[in-house]
Formats: sequence, C-alpha cells, structure tokens
Amino acid sequence: MGKTEQEVVELLISEFEANITDPLNRSNKWIYDDSPRLDLAGFPRIAVVPNTSLYEQLSIGNTEQLEDFTIVVEVYAQKESKVTVGSTTDARGEQQADYLTKEVKNYIKNNHATWITNDLLHIIPETYTRSVVPGRLGNIVIDRITLRVLTVN
Repeated sequence: MGKTEQEVVELLISEFEANITDPLNRSNKWIYDDSPRLDLAGFPRIAVVPNTSLYEQLSIGNTEQLEDFTIVVEVYAQKESKVTVGSTTDARGEQQADYLTKEVKNYIKNNHATWITNDLLHIIPETYTRSVVPGRLGNIVIDRITLRVLTVN
C-alpha cells in the first residue's frame, strides 16, 4: 500500500533526523513539517512540507492507482551567522545552506532502497531554487528542493 503525502513528509523527517547532522548539535528538534516564522526560528533548520497543488492520480487497471505528488524540502540559514558544517569552520549562511542542501540531495539520491522498502516507486529531486529574504535578525538564505514522489495505492 502506498504512502500519503503526510506519511512521506513524516518518513523524510525521520530519515533526515537520523542521517543529517545538525550543525548546532541541538538536543531539540531542528527538522519540521512546516515553514518557520523568519522572525523567531533558530537557524539553520530544515522544513519538509507537502506541495498539494501538484498532485495527480493515475489509474492502473481497475484496482491500483499511481499517486504522483511533490514534497518541498526547505533549508534555512541566517546569512551572517557562523557555524561549523562538515569540515568547514565558521561557515556563513550560504555555506550552511549549500552543505545542508547537498546532504539532503545526496541522501535522497543514495537511498533508493529505503524508498522502495517504504512503498515509494521513486522519490527524486526535481527542482532547486535559492532566495534570500529579510528576517528580524538579518537576511535568511532559503534553498527549496522540490521532490517528485510516485507511489501506488
């Protein structure tokens, strides 16, 4: 049985929490299922959210349906903050976003067996965009990765 959009969001959050290192080594949650308020959130952080405007159902015979939808992974980093990411000490916001975005993309691409085991036919990065927006504590770098998800229900 395939997964719903919310189940895929929960699976991705669980996989990312277990396999992507928090640059700040926080003991609390730093990967969420919603986008943050830019005036309050601790950065860097990751958001995994459904993009319900791009949802399709395709019939296969009489009993099964392919469900094709997108999930958006957003990586947020404060542009002027400095933290260690990977082997880079004092990485600023854009370097933090680069590192975490690469970690997300690599995890998605290199763990096809995990997706198959969880009833997903495929989950692939489809588009990537970067923007910089003003926040209360300075500019925020936002990387958005759109993931195409295909499952059978």
